[in-house]
Amino acid sequence: MVKALLSSKPRVGLAAALCSLLAFVLFFCTFYLTQLHRLLPKDGVPGRWEAASYCLMVASGLALAIGLVTAPFSLSSRLWPGRLGRAGASLLCAALLVTAYLDIRLYEVLGVHLSDSSVTTLLGRGAVNESLHVTAGEVSLVAGGLIAGAVILYLAGWAGIRLAHRAGQSGRAARGLLLLLCGLFIVGWVGSTRLHAPVASGAARPLPLHDVLFASHVANSAGESWTIHYPNFDGAVPKLQRRPSFLLILVETLRGDMLTPEYMPELWTLQSTAQCAHSANHQASSHATDHCLFSLLYGLHSYYYQIFGKRNVPNFPLRVLKQNGYRVAGGSSAPLVQWGELSYLTEQFHEFFEAKGSTPDQRDRDVLRWSMDFLAKHSNDEPFFLVVFFDATHHKYYYPPEFEVYQPALPESHSLIKGNEQDPEVRAGFVNRYKNAVRFVDSSVGRLLRVFMQARAGRDWIAAVTGDHGEEFWDHGLLGHASVSFVNPRVRVPLVLCTSDKIPLSLPLTSHVDIMPTFLDYAGLMPDIAASDYSSGVSLLRAQDPGRLVLVSAIDFPEKNRQLALVSRTSKFLVWKEPSGSRAFRVVSASDAEDVSAEPSEAEVDKALAFLNQTYRRFFLRTR
Repeated sequence: MVKALLSSKPRVGLAAALCSLLAFVLFFCTFYLTQLHRLLPKDGVPGRWEAASYCLMVASGLALAIGLVTAPFSLSSRLWPGRLGRAGASLLCAALLVTAYLDIRLYEVLGVHLSDSSVTTLLGRGAVNESLHVTAGEVSLVAGGLIAGAVILYLAGWAGIRLAHRAGQSGRAARGLLLLLCGLFIVGWVGSTRLHAPVASGAARPLPLHDVLFASHVANSAGESWTIHYPNFDGAVPKLQRRPSFLLILVETLRGDMLTPEYMPELWTLQSTAQCAHSANHQASSHATDHCLFSLLYGLHSYYYQIFGKRNVPNFPLRVLKQNGYRVAGGSSAPLVQWGELSYLTEQFHEFFEAKGSTPDQRDRDVLRWSMDFLAKHSNDEPFFLVVFFDATHHKYYYPPEFEVYQPALPESHSLIKGNEQDPEVRAGFVNRYKNAVRFVDSSVGRLLRVFMQARAGRDWIAAVTGDHGEEFWDHGLLGHASVSFVNPRVRVPLVLCTSDKIPLSLPLTSHVDIMPTFLDYAGLMPDIAASDYSSGVSLLRAQDPGRLVLVSAIDFPEKNRQLALVSRTSKFLVWKEPSGSRAFRVVSASDAEDVSAEPSEAEVDKALAFLNQTYRRFFLRTR
């Protein structure tokens, strides 16, 4: 049948479509091979030959798939269906080329691919523009590239078939082009065999679709099943000995080194008072907003986040507060309800306000206004638990004009799609824009915290201010916080803890998972329940273990990303979870507290792994 089709009248349309597909393969491979030299490791897998072969395999495989999809149109003997088939093939190929460009740009700047869960989570929730702040210019640029690419590929197919048609060899050209594409795929597959094993996935990660095609994401051995046992005690919900009001202020993308008199003068002044203390080293529980917010409100390691969301597991600390007559409320200038699995968390609030302004700085002002109104309404009312989330410090770092202290600041219109982030002036502009946004948010945080203290004067209260995670500005080669990395710019954030009692606190090492145990400990549980029965953290109101370790895990650990970090006062261990075994961990590298590589002793490694095996999935029970 194939021979009959290729020797009949439709061979002209098929050959034209195959010419476009072959041109796509050429463009795809050329683009990646001119880019990968900057991204591939200088030593180790993959080498240039393996990388070239792999790109050839991917490009020809995609081309064959597109050819198969558009073949029913291309093989039509009628004029317009044939043209539709060729145009469709060209358009699909152009879309892949534009996607390849966006993917390599994203990886070069942020260290993630379009297929990474940190990106697909946003794409699947309809909050892309609000979360990534995509501009009309960037959309126009992508659309223009798509149209231009489709036209070029269509003309390439048209030119190729004109030559074959004039020579009277359309059928032979179609057969030859099809065999050539199949041959290129086989050659690429054979030449890149070394890259097909999961062991090479780390070094081969810059390659297109490598993680999707070959990286192993299996976290636990087959046959394992877990049931949730949370909280880890039986009995009624405890009563509270006293009824303080709680305030938790979160700032998007707030680096730990921003808490200085220069960058955050309002919060710095407050943390210097007798009522407040700040942590010397506060570690976020992950490097993504939704995972961190879960840890802050549940007091659990962030790897519980998705499975708790899928099973709709209620928040125990919030349940304690609500059953003790508290009003649980939240306000956010970011679209948290649409973010990941957070809707099941926000639904547990009595009220959750999301600002709807056109820009994050406007929404921050709206959520500040809402928070002030809430405090005014409930200043003489029942005690409350209030969470407020400020978002202006998220990329592209927004602030009103009067807060542009650091100059030159990158213009809001700067595009990651076409910008030159290797330019030192561009990088300095990024940092200045971020610092200006931090100063703006600091003004809101300081005002809200002062009003809260005044509104609850003469009563018990406790407040915490922290960041969800940090932000890297090429400190270790990349921008942002999307890729899996546990360096301090990404996971060390400020923590300021204030109480009405002026309790003297020593906070050498803290974690997001400590906030809720601290709040409940301040209120006093009756009967007393150990923090370890409902949390992965400890109460910061009590003396700290000098040898304590805290945990920071990757997004989607361990289903897709099997990396986590263990942090002590002096050291940091990067740990890898093996693909089989529920508690199979190994330390792959270590550093001191400031990310300088170090060689840990065998005793330190053993202690770190023992802690991890003891705490890992404490609130899960294996059923088989």
